[in-house]
Amino acid sequence: MNTITTEKITKKMRFEALQDLIGVAEEMNIEGFNFAELNAFCMNEIELLDRKSAKAKERAAKAKEETDDLKDMVYDVLTPEFMTKDEVVEAVQKAHPDYEKATAGRIVNRLATLVREDVVEKGTATIGETGAKHKVVVYRLIVE
Repeated sequence: MNTITTEKITKKMRFEALQDLIGVAEEMNIEGFNFAELNAFCMNEIELLDRKSAKAKERAAKAKEETDDLKDMVYDVLTPEFMTKDEVVEAVQKAHPDYEKATAGRIVNRLATLVREDVVEKGTATIGETGAKHKVVVYRLIVE
């Protein structure tokens, strides 16, 4: 069976292809068209795209660094005793009240990351009186 893979054509690739076409057209000596201006336009657009890409990579690296801080904060509040996600969220927010990015969703995400890394154990516990019982997800540090 043949599988066809297609490569995504980016804006940068399009401008580079246009520059190649400009080179071919210049060799054909087509008159009445300013190839230098069109080539300069393509070069400028490629440069802008490269700058945009570099800034995006820089922002991503900064965001990853910040998320690592939150993962460390979550790890620091966990104990060998099981804690519900709400207890973990409360503990992180209490330990770091000035850290605005310590939202419940982000903290649960970091808990999932720690579980995948086999640093934290995830389990379930039944909470409540007879008749009003419900199961909750709990987390604890893996102690070796």
